[in-house]
Amino acid sequence: MKYRILFVFLEGPDDKRLFQRLFQAKFEKRYSKVVPVEYAEKPKDDLGRLIKAALSGNHDYIFLTDINASPCVSDKKEKLRQRRPYLAADRIAVVQAEIESWYLAGLDRSSCKSLRLKQLTSTDTITKEQFDEMRHGNRLSRTAYLSSILDGFSIKVAKSKNRSFRYFAAKYHL
Repeated sequence: MKYRILFVFLEGPDDKRLFQRLFQAKFEKRYSKVVPVEYAEKPKDDLGRLIKAALSGNHDYIFLTDINASPCVSDKKEKLRQRRPYLAADRIAVVQAEIESWYLAGLDRSSCKSLRLKQLTSTDTITKEQFDEMRHGNRLSRTAYLSSILDGFSIKVAKSKNRSFRYFAAKYHL
């Protein structure tokens, strides 16, 4: 197999944690190396140089971003590409609404009960603020709480509760 690296650009540590627990091993079967990169704190120029270097070495990348206030995925991609023209639209993966929605999507009835969460049929519109309100009163740190969600996570359930998760999983054959 030719040596190929996949760079996965993730907004922050919560995104990185989810990616590493759910997807990294699956991508490692297809790539020589998978490198998760947190980009929120990186200068825009550094990010651009890293992506250009990856492409010049014939490597791949995925750029994961939240939809935030954009009305649709194509609008989010266009706005992102205006700020970062080196990004290819087909390499941008948009999370609806924010990464916390993906965390909650993977919880079945039993996992929701053990975490004292209301079971949701769809998480497409869940924001960070709504997530924080849902976990209000839980004594675990945010990091420990997110890790406990991943302990009970089901990719099959997540595909049924979040459209962007389902799209990401299908696009990358996960």
